[in-house]
Amino acid sequence: MKKCILLLFLVVSLPLFAEESKNLVKNPSFTEISADGMPKFWGANIRKGPGGVPKCIFKQVKEGQDDQSAMSINVPERNKSKAMAELFQHIRVKPNTKYYFSVYLKAVRSGAWPNVCLEFRDSRMKQMGHTGTKPENGDKGKDYTLYECSFKTKPNQKYVTISMRLQNLGCGEVYFDNAFLIELEN
Repeated sequence: MKKCILLLFLVVSLPLFAEESKNLVKNPSFTEISADGMPKFWGANIRKGPGGVPKCIFKQVKEGQDDQSAMSINVPERNKSKAMAELFQHIRVKPNTKYYFSVYLKAVRSGAWPNVCLEFRDSRMKQMGHTGTKPENGDKGKDYTLYECSFKTKPNQKYVTISMRLQNLGCGEVYFDNAFLIELEN
């Protein structure tokens, strides 16, 4: 009888210990698209540079890292704006907590500088710092590259903004796919 009770306890409690961390990124593979063609839960922005604002195209593409969808940032014509185009999402986080972030990136047309930045923000969305990849030269590649990092939030941090970018816009195109942010055990 004691063995049956112990076995029943293990069967009932095992799912509690085997719980998988939830991805905090909404629409991480860019499969959900709004009527305007933009991915749901994501914003798009062009930060003006000293040379003005270039033409920039944000669109869903069918060449995902592991499925039939990814998001493209495309600057079709060479320019000298030194602007930055980004896809971004604000995510609520807990203070003093460790997190892991990853995303896949593929430069499909070289010329601009793709990178990923995590901006740390307080309750008023004021930036408190950042971490991320250094800008790459955007050389065309055959495969997706995984970019990943871990970080610990600050005591007064309430949000992290994922910003996937083409910087110092010349011309070029990059695909982003499978954004992933999870809370780690402390």
